[in-house]
Amino acid sequence: NFGFWLGAITLARNKPLKARQLELKQLLLDAYKHGRLTAVLPLVCKILEGVQSSKVYKLPNPWTTAIMALLAEIHDIPNLRTNLMFEVEVLCKHLDIALKDLKRSEHLKKITPSNTNDLSHQGRAAVEAASKVASRTAVESLHK
Repeated sequence: NFGFWLGAITLARNKPLKARQLELKQLLLDAYKHGRLTAVLPLVCKILEGVQSSKVYKLPNPWTTAIMALLAEIHDIPNLRTNLMFEVEVLCKHLDIALKDLKRSEHLKKITPSNTNDLSHQGRAAVEAASKVASRTAVESLHK
């Protein structure tokens, strides 16, 4: 896996992943906004597995803490696909971190996802129903 390899040659060897090369936090935020967490989240989790062998990047490293807080917030998304939740849980297990003990970031509250690809079938149906109701309400208010 590319993510595991990248984490092994950088983070595991205490070498940084520079933001201009690959900004993991921004990558996750963009993926959430555009409905691409299914592809991006497993990659980020595999990269972060390299933290296990690192002396520098283990928690409480601020860079690692910020990314783990965002992953915890993603994990808490209602109706998130099970495989995405599982990726975060497996990473926490590899790093000997209790998911419940991680502080949640508040980045996702500021972002409205443009599609629902990362939600389970029930989650997509709920979002579509809510958007139909909102559209109907907006049209009715225009006709008054």
